[in-house]
Amino acid sequence: MGKCISFFLLMFMFFNQGISQNPQLKSGVVFKKLFLDYQSQNGGSFSEFKEYRHGYEIGYHRMLSDKIAINFPLRYGVVNSHLDSINCLKKRVASLDAQFQYQFNEPGRKIIPYVLAGVGGVMEQEGDFNIQIPAGLGFYFRLAPNAYVTIQSEFRYSLAESRNNLQHGVGFTYLFGKAPEETPKQMEKVMEDNDNDGIANELDLCPNAFGSKELNGCPDKDGDGVADYLDKCPDTKGLAAFGGCPDTDMDGISDNEDEVLMWLVPKH
Repeated sequence: MGKCISFFLLMFMFFNQGISQNPQLKSGVVFKKLFLDYQSQNGGSFSEFKEYRHGYEIGYHRMLSDKIAINFPLRYGVVNSHLDSINCLKKRVASLDAQFQYQFNEPGRKIIPYVLAGVGGVMEQEGDFNIQIPAGLGFYFRLAPNAYVTIQSEFRYSLAESRNNLQHGVGFTYLFGKAPEETPKQMEKVMEDNDNDGIANELDLCPNAFGSKELNGCPDKDGDGVADYLDKCPDTKGLAAFGGCPDTDMDGISDNEDEVLMWLVPKH
């Protein structure tokens, strides 16, 4: 019992330290229905699904960066245990873990795979305590920016004999709290304006040439309202309908094409 209390105190201190380091990053709660398999790793068969037992998880989830998270799952369930159990191989177990996740997250992705690893303490019904080391993988299915359905499987290596097990879960993760604020460096990057035209580089279609707001930061030397990079006649004021070229004789053909036609059409 003393080992158990010490372990949970250590976890509590680690939990509080994690909160204090990143007060503005998103936090969340996790709920899962668990399927607990102690028997296949201790002489049983993986396909004996009827031997799987049930459990539940509630946990605290915290994003440490855009790809790394830490979870503190608290679990309770009934398992088929080792042969020295006094309850027909069935016993109640409770556990608390610290698990790190690496999420393969990209902007706009609806399905986010992740891998996990960590350490946990398990208290069994008969008073036994053991340390287990989980490793596994899972998927987040995005329902909303802060709501996910979660599927997860993990192998748990136990430092005690005949306690290795598999745990599978299906549940729901809900994130809350304040989104991280932009750092001064991030804000400086957003406000960079190489050509000093008052339009930030990220919004400027011509970030290295002074331009106007109306043309999204691009220059227009002849002042005809057609940006130079789109203007077929950038040094002569023309009409947008003719790609920035003029139509001096008002015949509906731009001058640059008229000049070509003059050589092609014989004179009378």
